[in-house]
Amino acid sequence: MTIQQLPYQKEWAIIINCGTHVSTTLSVLSVLRYCDIPLVVFNCRLPKDTNNVDYRKLQQLQSYCDANNLGHFELIELPLRYHGDTLDFVFSNLQADQILLVDSDLEVLNTKAITAMRQWIEDESCFGAGFFHGPYFGFGNGAFPHGFYQERMWIPFTLLKVKPIRKAIQSGCSFNIQRIYNDFPYNSRIGSLIYKYSRKLHIPMRWNPFRKSYLGFRADYVLIDTGAEIYDYLRRQGLFYAGPRTQIHSHYVAHYDGVTRSQLAKAQGTTDSTATQYSDVETMIVDRLKSEYQFELTLLK
Repeated sequence: MTIQQLPYQKEWAIIINCGTHVSTTLSVLSVLRYCDIPLVVFNCRLPKDTNNVDYRKLQQLQSYCDANNLGHFELIELPLRYHGDTLDFVFSNLQADQILLVDSDLEVLNTKAITAMRQWIEDESCFGAGFFHGPYFGFGNGAFPHGFYQERMWIPFTLLKVKPIRKAIQSGCSFNIQRIYNDFPYNSRIGSLIYKYSRKLHIPMRWNPFRKSYLGFRADYVLIDTGAEIYDYLRRQGLFYAGPRTQIHSHYVAHYDGVTRSQLAKAQGTTDSTATQYSDVETMIVDRLKSEYQFELTLLK
């Protein structure tokens, strides 16, 4: 089956799996238990997974859920892309009015958040609901700690209307991460070179007259994280996003932040120091599967 062959649903929930079938299993079981929404899992095979092990294990999970009346989910393979590119593709092709994004390293803990999100998003001018993330100033390290993080919807768990998101994508926006190097924000190549060499030489550039101000701060650089460009575009169109800030999300979901990023980095032979390493949370996830869902990973052979 392809994404274009999936039937129309008023709502679809999606989980994107990239070499994380263990945490994805926990995510799937929690969505089936608490969200009452048709679910599709997209498997993006890592280059090292030559035998497509993750896909086979997810097929076994699919059969297990069906056999035990836990709920059904669709399973579709997609090529491995940047996360933002995959989201652009999904919103451009999935037939739905609303899509619930659920990270593969996120566990839904109860029905409270999704119930509220469904109520909030009913407003005609609301393009999505969930948790606000940012803005904030002063992240980074070394000689240049003055980064600005642009406000966005918290992508690990958010309910979005397809029509306005698709319109934003068609206008040229993307879910992809971007960085604006503020020493010369008008040209990313020139700005990145100035940023790179000023860091290397430890030359602060905050006196630079080309720098733009963000919330009154002349940041070294601006991080436009996943979804932030679309969020900003839709806000400028007069629409709004509903929900509280991310500081309280742990009452509703558990997020093992960055597991997918660490697995992708491992597959590429690199490391991501900002991501949660799978080895650090594996025991916790396995214990949650056993205690909350009476599920043993040995069932996935």
